[in-house]
Amino acid sequence: SGNVLIFCALCPDLWVHSRTTYHYLKLKSPTHSNVSVSSVLSEGEQCAVAIASFLAEIQMSNHRSGIVFDDPVSSLDHKWRYRVAKRLVKEGKVRQVLIFTHDIVFLLAVQNEAAIQGVPLKTHALWYGPLGAGMCDSDNVPWEAKNINSRLDCIDRLRKDAELEFNSDNLEKCSKLVLKCYDLLRKSWERAIEEILFNKVILRFGPEIKTQSINGVSVEDEDYKEIYISMSKCSEIASHDISPAINKPVPLPDELRNDIASLRNFIRILKDRRNITEKRRHQLLKAPPARIK
Repeated sequence: SGNVLIFCALCPDLWVHSRTTYHYLKLKSPTHSNVSVSSVLSEGEQCAVAIASFLAEIQMSNHRSGIVFDDPVSSLDHKWRYRVAKRLVKEGKVRQVLIFTHDIVFLLAVQNEAAIQGVPLKTHALWYGPLGAGMCDSDNVPWEAKNINSRLDCIDRLRKDAELEFNSDNLEKCSKLVLKCYDLLRKSWERAIEEILFNKVILRFGPEIKTQSINGVSVEDEDYKEIYISMSKCSEIASHDISPAINKPVPLPDELRNDIASLRNFIRILKDRRNITEKRRHQLLKAPPARIK
């Protein structure tokens, strides 16, 4: 069996594109037989044909060697982006597929298809660092592609760094880390609303509205209150330019720990309630029992 490895480049100019064509297509037309296909098809259409031709060619081979794609959807529209993701993940069932991309939407499409098709997926983040291009962070993806649990784990690691700075009496570095954490925590509350409260019915970067997931959606007054208070606090602390009149001190790492725990607890409560809601609504679709006299 195979699997899919996807590398998400955080630096767009990290990769050098190179293509070599060993075969070509011709138009089947008595009046335009000498017209080059490249003069008719757009760049995106040529890319789609190239991918389709390559995959057709390897299907005729008798090996299961790994294959590598470098930004395969850079010139494709959204329709083809999801089709390519689906096809490459399918190929991952029989061989190793390596994909390099800096397209977050494509990354999410591959992740979604891997879950649907049950194909193992491993992600790495690549960026330009002090040692040059190709710095690699295993088992990681850019912030925009992280789910809520991964985001909270990331914030908690930064919170521990802030705690170390605080214990070393480096309050300036501690404050900067805490402010960064609250900015990320605010974004994580937004992600929790999409992913947990609304049960992924609508997701940013998502291609569709998942109406079937509404069966687990339940929004109560306490949810609104918790979200309003927590989002207001995060926004006030992580504001880009706090008014001098407020003069409010930056929270200490202990307070940050409690605020992270509040979001984790909110998620736990929502998940427990969602399970109950789904079971109750499942019963609504069942026919009532027959009454036998």
